[in-house]
Amino acid sequence: FDALAARLAASPGVTRVGAVNVLPLTNSEVATGFTVVGRPAPANGEGPVASIRIVDPGYLTAMRIPLRAGRGLTATDGAKSAPVVMISEALAKKIFPNESPLRHRLKIAYANPDAEPEIVGIVGDIRQQGLDAEVRETIYYPMAQAGYGYATFVIRAGRAPEALAPAVRSAIRELDRNIPPEDLATMRSWLTRSMSDRRDPMLLLSIFAVLAVAIAAVGVYAVLSFGVAQRTREIGIRMALGAQQHEVVTMVLGGGLRLALAGIALGAGVGLLAARALDRLLFHVTPGDPVTLGAVAAMLVAVALVATYAPARRAARVDPMVALRSE
Repeated sequence: FDALAARLAASPGVTRVGAVNVLPLTNSEVATGFTVVGRPAPANGEGPVASIRIVDPGYLTAMRIPLRAGRGLTATDGAKSAPVVMISEALAKKIFPNESPLRHRLKIAYANPDAEPEIVGIVGDIRQQGLDAEVRETIYYPMAQAGYGYATFVIRAGRAPEALAPAVRSAIRELDRNIPPEDLATMRSWLTRSMSDRRDPMLLLSIFAVLAVAIAAVGVYAVLSFGVAQRTREIGIRMALGAQQHEVVTMVLGGGLRLALAGIALGAGVGLLAARALDRLLFHVTPGDPVTLGAVAAMLVAVALVATYAPARRAARVDPMVALRSE
């Protein structure tokens, strides 16, 4: 692993290289029970559990997982060095809510149950299972101290990552021709795969939603324009009796706007009830998202104002005598 990491790091365009036992967004998980040295042992089956990631020193930097406290893993954290681990913020808050986790020791069942690695750093949380999955408490164990048998390498590139594929395959072949490079893919493609079960239906629903809003806008414009045109005779009578153009326009705008607001209120209520069916497809957006509802309502109000103002303005400019003679 060290030799391959060095070869990959020397490839043109590569800025960071790291390795991990389980790559994020791949729908895989490895977890372990653990205890804090010096604390009473929990009853069987009641001890804390955390995800465990076996990583090399470059992984956290390559994935831009931020260091919150302490230090990161280094090349000196080898098999003959004192055992160390890093933990995520979520684990630090859960297990050490009122104290610093640094310098505490853990007994970890998965990697080496006889070792008592010291917590040397705290890193930011990530969503391992998907963007919609809950953040899980995580332990990061040095690969050199865990003796792990396989790894996935992550490479951060200073150019298009797809262009690095030939260099990656070449580096692996030079190291061992019997190891074929498996599933070279960008993290963006893994993100796309993890969201495919909801992205495609949401794309289709979004197209229908845009069409529905467009039809609603055309309908609002047509109905209000027709309604104002029907009032041309009334407008002529009002102007013949002394009403000013701006008074007529304001009156007609007010009536059209009241109708539009009533329709929007009714539609929003029905929409909130129907949107609950989409809850599973949404991420960090509630079915009654006020920004979405507000944007659609504002657009329909604008359409209603234009639909009312334009014909009202035209009608207000008509000679009252002409309007009175027309049917």
